[in-house]
Amino acid sequence: MERKYLEIDLKALAHNYRVLADLAGPGTKMVSVVKADAYGHGLKQAARTLVDCGTYALGVFDPADAAVIRQEGIKVPIVSLSGIFPWEAGDAAKNNIDAVIFSMEAAQALSQAFLEKGETGNVIIKVDTGMGRLGIFPEDLPAFVEALAPLKGIRVTGIASHLAASEIPDHPHTKSQVEAFKRASLSMINDTLANSGAVLEGLAKGVPLARPGIALYGSAPDPGMKGADLLKPVMTFKTLIISLKTLPQGSPISYGMTFTTSRPSLIAAVPVGYADGYFRRLANKGAAIVHGKRVPVVGTVCMNLTMLDVTGIDNVQPGDEVVLLGEKDGLRVTGDELAASAGTISYEIYCSLGHANPRQYKE
Repeated sequence: MERKYLEIDLKALAHNYRVLADLAGPGTKMVSVVKADAYGHGLKQAARTLVDCGTYALGVFDPADAAVIRQEGIKVPIVSLSGIFPWEAGDAAKNNIDAVIFSMEAAQALSQAFLEKGETGNVIIKVDTGMGRLGIFPEDLPAFVEALAPLKGIRVTGIASHLAASEIPDHPHTKSQVEAFKRASLSMINDTLANSGAVLEGLAKGVPLARPGIALYGSAPDPGMKGADLLKPVMTFKTLIISLKTLPQGSPISYGMTFTTSRPSLIAAVPVGYADGYFRRLANKGAAIVHGKRVPVVGTVCMNLTMLDVTGIDNVQPGDEVVLLGEKDGLRVTGDELAASAGTISYEIYCSLGHANPRQYKE
């Protein structure tokens, strides 16, 4: 038995895919994003589940992720969303990646690599419509496309851009980005702008490709946005009580004495801390589920230990299960709740926990 582990519900992942595909509509192909080890949920298992659901393609960060997927025998298109270095072109060609590009150096290297393989590779041009991150500016697109024309080893299949505030569809900047994308569009099969927020808000209808990420895993960019209530959480974080002790009123708990008991209190310690991806910022803010009750995190979260106030809960024993994230007994501690308490976003919660803990999968 593990002291702590993540339970990944692959049926919930499949449910979320179907919700998003329905919202995107039958004319829109899905590029399911599995970067960052599928947002902490496990790249191989998530990729296989999404392929079984019928996703058109998988979106990754780099060619290394694509290689892992290909080694699993997965044949669907793989889109490398964040560009490639020229020295990665050989791996991109080997694994037949549809590469997002925004530099001539990468384009030339890809063309040469695919020519050496005797094939023509697909590329998608990244256009910066207002994210200020990756991509060429829309006004530079015609010249860039012209410069790519002599490269016989690649074909341009579309453009890609990224919405800075997709969770606010009426925001002037979102509208500006959408209009800039429409003006720049090459009207090709792989034009793509719609991320999770855009899909949930209905902005993906009629576009060639949608590329949801966080929504596949049960969270929306904004938990209050349209469609968020249709999603199911995929990740549950479980641990066990390692210690129980009764402290008198007035007892300080943990480093810095940030919490003092206001009554005689039964305090449980669990073997989870910030080294396990459970943020120190959850001190005196986090919550857990024990024996069908929500209980608070008390005191500073330590490197490998966190304390819970389980006062008043009957029959609590060392070894009892604790849910720090997820659903149990009709109660929830959501990724969005933890994110709000820690001053971050659910993406970081899932990635941090996913990178630090073993996983068990529910089929």
